[in-house]
Amino acid sequence: MKRQNLKVIFTLLTLALLLLSSCIAAAATPGITFTAPRQSDSITPGSRATVTWTWNGDPGPLKFEMMEVNGSVKDYIVNDVRKPQNNLAWTVRVQEYNWHSRFKIVARTVSGNKIVGESAHFTIKAPEFSATLSLRGPVWSAGVVNNIRWSPSNLAGDAKVELVRKSDNQAVHVITASVPFQQGNLNWAPPKTLPAAYDGKEFFIRVWNNKVGTWADTYAFKLDL
Repeated sequence: MKRQNLKVIFTLLTLALLLLSSCIAAAATPGITFTAPRQSDSITPGSRATVTWTWNGDPGPLKFEMMEVNGSVKDYIVNDVRKPQNNLAWTVRVQEYNWHSRFKIVARTVSGNKIVGESAHFTIKAPEFSATLSLRGPVWSAGVVNNIRWSPSNLAGDAKVELVRKSDNQAVHVITASVPFQQGNLNWAPPKTLPAAYDGKEFFIRVWNNKVGTWADTYAFKLDL
């Protein structure tokens, strides 16, 4: 019975020593602790974000990457951060993201590529814009030119503009597959060659930003063919 108790005590002491040595080793490993971005942050592509941190020792020159939580790198932020620098301003690259995912900033050593710090998880917010028509009214007749507008237009990439059937949210006609998004507007007249079945039915115009993968819709109207 005493021998069994001694074995239990020895096992517990061994585990405690292993845990203590692990904590000491972790505390002794140089790295950084991110203080921003925070978990509550939601960053819009194209905007400026602030990254801040504190140093735990001196791990040497670091590089920062923005990663999706699944491990895929979405942006390379900076390649040479040295002590005592503890903040930087970073413009989030405009591209298509998984808007339902979460992201983090990872600090790696330039020499050895070792991770020495990770930020809290944050979200990337889809850029918002609106679309409208210059001629307002319940009916849009074939051959009548209308100016399709979207704002703000300061996003990078191209715009795709479609005619969408309201009853089933189905794009039925591509007005243009690609026009510079920063153009901000496009003239279009419904052609008389559209199917006769569209006459009197409700539609709207959808404007896509092809680079970021988001869209905006105009008000609905009836086609008069």
